[in-house]
Amino acid sequence: MEQRVTKLENDMTEIKVTLGRIDERLIGMANNLATKADVAKIDGKLDGKLGVWQFLPALGAAVALILAWPKISAFFGG
Repeated sequence: MEQRVTKLENDMTEIKVTLGRIDERLIGMANNLATKADVAKIDGKLDGKLGVWQFLPALGAAVALILAWPKISAFFGG
């Protein structure tokens, strides 16, 4: 019985060390997270930009124009 208690005590020591390492990592990560103010700055900068659903049709139209350019050029005599 005493051996089992000793093993549990050793295991608990290892768990505490591991939790300490995890805590240090979390503190380090928390310093790199964006704040509400950071997100608000980015949100303001993105207001005038195209969104994905606005960009994809424009990209599709540009690709279609490039692919059809030989026919368009021939139609206008070029």
